[in-house]
Amino acid sequence: TGVQTCALPIWREGMALEFKAGWNEREVPWNCKLQNRLTIGILIIFVLVFGVSSFLMIDYEKQLVQKQRVAIANQLGDVLSNTLSAEMMKGDEKEMWDDIEALTDKMRAASGAERIQILSREGEVLAGTDFSLESYEYSKEEDAECAACHLHGAKDFPSIVISTEGEKTVLRTITPIKKERRCNECHEDEETNFLGMISIDFDYTPIERENNEKKMRFFLLVTVIAVVMFAAIYWMLSKEVLHPIKILMEASRHLARGHYDTQLDVSGEDELSRLGETFNHVANEIKKANDVLAVESENNYQSAITDGLTGFRNKVFGHETLMELILESHKCEEPLSVLMVDLDFFKKVNDTYGHLAGDMVLRETATRIKQLLHYSDTPVRYGGEEFLIILANTDEAGLNTVGERLRAKIADSKFIIDDDGAEIEVTASLGGTVCLTNDGKSEDMIERADNALYQAKGGGRNQLVIL
Repeated sequence: TGVQTCALPIWREGMALEFKAGWNEREVPWNCKLQNRLTIGILIIFVLVFGVSSFLMIDYEKQLVQKQRVAIANQLGDVLSNTLSAEMMKGDEKEMWDDIEALTDKMRAASGAERIQILSREGEVLAGTDFSLESYEYSKEEDAECAACHLHGAKDFPSIVISTEGEKTVLRTITPIKKERRCNECHEDEETNFLGMISIDFDYTPIERENNEKKMRFFLLVTVIAVVMFAAIYWMLSKEVLHPIKILMEASRHLARGHYDTQLDVSGEDELSRLGETFNHVANEIKKANDVLAVESENNYQSAITDGLTGFRNKVFGHETLMELILESHKCEEPLSVLMVDLDFFKKVNDTYGHLAGDMVLRETATRIKQLLHYSDTPVRYGGEEFLIILANTDEAGLNTVGERLRAKIADSKFIIDDDGAEIEVTASLGGTVCLTNDGKSEDMIERADNALYQAKGGGRNQLVIL
């Protein structure tokens, strides 16, 4: 158990594992097991944190690419705007547009742009790399390409929007052709800060595809890491948490079944080890309390079934024992006898010498009875000066022998009745009977023995009668 928090206790050999009455052991549902809940909780947190971080990183890369394209577009726009302004100052409009178209072709090839267009403020295509659109005038209300920007809220320069055109994803930037001071010579009447627009389209499909591939790779990576982490966390929790808890639960079950000497072998300094030590302390305290209760219970039981003066069993216990022996006698076909003993003229002893003297006579009678009995016999103080003796495995002949010996032992020796050694003679009348096949309860035998006792008293006392 060196690497474990708690080890299984060594149970006593043959220890009973039966549940006590009223004990209800319930299986822990799968969704309530601590190991599963902790593992799933940690896994969910990991997936959320790692997944969100991954998507944020991909989105950051996406934004970075967009910023790079916008920066390129701004540079191209500045070059075109300056070139256009310089060519306009020359005054040759045809040569100017030829030079601008040649420049846009070079810029498209150098920058990797799909299309470059120079538009007027009203949206008319003045020049560009797509000659099919030359002199075409865009309408932001009707044209789909304009709507792609304006419907996305594009207002200020530079504007940027990502739209899908067929199977292709396009990143479009719109930069202004700024109205500079030297432009006032030709555009003095135009109250605006820009004279036109430069539209540059980049093919965003490869970037979009790369982003999707990155997302898939990240998803697979998160899945693999999640599975590995789940297995690792599950194993760690099982070894470090669940296994000690299972041991503690099993020990608690043994304790609940009444095995108060249950102890855990604790090694370690963590919280579960402290819990194991607490369990051992509680189990020891319960065992001590149970031992005290057991002694008190036994003492109370003995007091409840024992006559305090003679040490014999009392009347209730005598009836219960006799009933059990009657049933056993019928089952095993073994003989059973009872003997009723009553001291003659005992009231006269109390009246003449006092109750203390009477108590001494009763104690001495009990002593003489015990001297004659076998260990399997049960002497009972039935009430007052009357005794019941249950003789197991004793037939009528044995009953007669025991009865005569007891009568003689009482009558032949005097009884001391005080500390000064004063003595008196005491005799007893005895009535006995054996168990019959039709005896079904203790009262059947006691009634016959009682009748025999009355006959002995009626016949002159100091004698034995058996019915």
